[in-house]
Amino acid sequence: MRKMLLGVMILSLVLVAQDLPQGEDGSGFSFFGGMGADFMNDTLWFSLSIQPELSLGPVGVGLDIPFRYSPQAGFRTADWDSPSDIMATIRYLRLGKKYSPFYFRIGVLDHVTLAYGFLVDNYTNTIDENTRKSGVLIESDMKKFGAQLLYSNLGKPEVFGLRAFVRPIWFVAPIPIIRNFEIGGTYVKDFHLDADIGMASFDAGFPLRLADLFSLTFYYDYGKALGYGSGTALGVRTDIRLPLNLVQVSVKFEKRRITNQFIPSYFDPFYEAQRVWKDSVLASYNGNFDGYYGELYATALGRLKLGGTYTYYRNIPYSGRIHLVLDATQVIKDWPLLVMWDRDGIESSKDIVFLGKDEHTVFTFVISHRLFWKVYGTGTIQQKFAYNETTDTYDPLRKYGFMVGVKL
Repeated sequence: MRKMLLGVMILSLVLVAQDLPQGEDGSGFSFFGGMGADFMNDTLWFSLSIQPELSLGPVGVGLDIPFRYSPQAGFRTADWDSPSDIMATIRYLRLGKKYSPFYFRIGVLDHVTLAYGFLVDNYTNTIDENTRKSGVLIESDMKKFGAQLLYSNLGKPEVFGLRAFVRPIWFVAPIPIIRNFEIGGTYVKDFHLDADIGMASFDAGFPLRLADLFSLTFYYDYGKALGYGSGTALGVRTDIRLPLNLVQVSVKFEKRRITNQFIPSYFDPFYEAQRVWKDSVLASYNGNFDGYYGELYATALGRLKLGGTYTYYRNIPYSGRIHLVLDATQVIKDWPLLVMWDRDGIESSKDIVFLGKDEHTVFTFVISHRLFWKVYGTGTIQQKFAYNETTDTYDPLRKYGFMVGVKL
């Protein structure tokens, strides 16, 4: 368990860019061209990234074309040596918008959730620029029934997910309040040779929209890891939206009950980096345990976002994990800012140390500034600590990154 949590912490910086708004709902043309440098396998690579995006109502397309050069190795051909690499230059192509009757997206998939997230929660198919992927997401909601389809990699068989749901009361009479009661089923399987894991679930949800400003959803999930164990979740989610878009608040709470060999939200934002060993962690879970999952996010004036999540299992010592994020990327036009703080290994309140000097804390700071015209500079700082066996202390590890780009 601790191995899995540590892996989650290390990957926080990789996911920073995916916490930024994607802007799918806008219209028009934007172009971002960035230059920078980074180390991969002890080699310094100079990079040029060209990212044009075009959005016209329900249709949108975005490209991500990388060029990397090293004085020692020349141009990096690994970015272009397979069909999946070529397809990955299409960051996305979409038809429709999220939560519309029909939505189709091909390319990089960010924050994909099936049903209420008990199996697939905020899954991302690309977290490493060296393994960029092009997948497919299809969502349809026809009021009486609907479905979600996920396929993570068109280059080779990997994660496949399908959820179908029905609202039975709509077939009898569209009775207000209770007509949106829905039941659904989900099947997810990873066909990757290093994983070969399958899961299935049943869910039931009862959303109540008491007013345009307030909604409440009660739901139940039963999940089964095929060949392993199972788990259940009983949850509630509340969404509050004040007039004039002053404040939006989303609160989610789950009571979870897990039997042998089951991990809730198995396909999460970090799954692509964990798949090689995550099934062994799953197999190592013995006994029944229960716990809680909480989520709170608030948005002010549609721009400033603050929130986080907390997970804890009572039967697993030091299983607590906190993720906090401050997203001010849309607050000050010329100074986009993103701050993230993650800590695992939590057993009690005394383990919650904001800048704890151990391997359980990762602090990430990203800020951009418009230098002139449409030229932006973006700096990234990541602070964490690594244990030094020689001195029996924790040494600070800081990672710095800087990129200059043009956004039209």
